[in-house]
Amino acid sequence: MNGFRLKTQDWFEGCAPRELAVTNSFLSVVVNNQIVSYLSNQSIRSTSSGVYLPLYPVAEWIAANWWRLLYECNSQRNTENYQSCHNLSYAGEGYFLPDLLFVPEMDVIRLQWNPRAINQGQLSFLAHGGANVPFTEVRNELTGFIQLVIGRLLANNITDTPLQNDWSAVEASSRDPEERQFCMACAQLGLDPYCISDSLADLIIKADESIGKLTDMNEFFNTVSPDHIAESVAWLEQAASWMHGRKVFALFREIKERLPVCSDNLPWAQGYEEARWVRGNFFRAQSDLREFQKMIEEVAVQESAPHAFCSAIVGTSMEQNPMFVSTSFQSSFLLGRMFGEYLHTPADSINLVTKISTPNQKRCRAFAAELIAPAELLRADLKGRSQLCEDDVSELADKYQTSEFVIKHQLENHHLAVVA
Repeated sequence: MNGFRLKTQDWFEGCAPRELAVTNSFLSVVVNNQIVSYLSNQSIRSTSSGVYLPLYPVAEWIAANWWRLLYECNSQRNTENYQSCHNLSYAGEGYFLPDLLFVPEMDVIRLQWNPRAINQGQLSFLAHGGANVPFTEVRNELTGFIQLVIGRLLANNITDTPLQNDWSAVEASSRDPEERQFCMACAQLGLDPYCISDSLADLIIKADESIGKLTDMNEFFNTVSPDHIAESVAWLEQAASWMHGRKVFALFREIKERLPVCSDNLPWAQGYEEARWVRGNFFRAQSDLREFQKMIEEVAVQESAPHAFCSAIVGTSMEQNPMFVSTSFQSSFLLGRMFGEYLHTPADSINLVTKISTPNQKRCRAFAAELIAPAELLRADLKGRSQLCEDDVSELADKYQTSEFVIKHQLENHHLAVVA
C-alpha cells in the first residue's frame, strides 16, 4: 500500500474524559509502506508498529490546524509556530507521537519524519525518512480520520466538542468558494482564518481585489509577511507599469512562442524537459548561451522589494515582451530562473520568483539548473567517474560559470556522481 495512511484498530474503553475514553485505539502511521510510528520500548525490550492512545486529541489537532496544515508552504516565517501546526508530535496532548512534519507544496505534501525519544531513550520512535505524497491523498486520509473519530463520538452520544465544532466550521468554509479562498490565503500567510482581526481580513481581501488578476495570489500570500501586505501590493502595482516601453529582443518571444507543451506532469521534470528543448534548439554551444545570458542581463534591472519578500519578479507585456526585475544579486542561476518563469508568465501579468517550494518554483529551479549545466554535458565531463572531490566540483562550476551549489544539485538530482 502506497501513500499516506493513519491506520487504526478496534476501539477499547478507558476511564478518561468521555471524548478520550471512547476513542482509545491503536494508531500506526505509514508512508509509502514505511512505518513512521515504529516504536521501541527498551524497558520491556519490545517493538511495535504504533501506539495506544485516544484518537480524539489527534483528530482535534488536525481539524484545528486544517488550513495551515494543508496550505502553508512557507516554513521559514516562525519556526516554532510552524512546527506546532505542522508536526504530528504536537497533537498528542501528553501522549507520545512521532516527529512527522507536514510540509505543503501545493501539488504535494512533503512528509518528513525523524527519530524521537523520551525517558532517556527508554521509549523511542526509530524511523527516519521523507516522501512526497499527492495533496489530495493526504487531504482525503486526514478527512477520513476526522470523520472516523467524530463517528465514534456520535455513536456514544457525544456532541458539541471542540473537534466537532472546528470540523463543522471547516466543512462550511470549504463549501463556499469565496470563503474557502479566504481561508487558504490566511493559511498561506501563516494565520488561523478563524482568529484574525477585521483589519487584517480587509487587507487580505483588498490585496486579492487589487492584484488578483496581475499575479498568482497563492505565490504572493505564501511569500509576503502579514505585516507588509499593503506595501507589497503597492510595489507590485507600480511594477506593472514597468512592463511597458521596454527594450525588445525578438529571440525571447520566439522561444516562448515555439516552446512545446511538456509531456511530464512533475514540475521539476517539466523544467528539465523545457531547458533541454531550449538548449537543443537555440544554444547548443556554451558561447551561444553566454551571449543569451548577456541579453538577459541587459534587459534585467535591479530594484528593492519591500522587506525582500521575493528574489525577483518577471512580467510579460501584452506584446509578450519580458520584464526581468531582480531584488537580489543577479547570479546566473537567478537569471535562468527568471527566464524560465517568463516562459510561463501570461500576457499583462507578473510572476514571482521566490524561495518557497511550489510547482512554479520547482519547475523554474530545475529549468535554470539544466539550462546552465546540462546533465548530459556534465556526464561527459565526468568521463566515467562516480565520485568527485570538492576541487572537481569547483572546476565544473568555473567551466559552466555558475555556483558549486548548482553543480552539486545537478550531480545529485541526476544521479551522476557522489561528492565526497
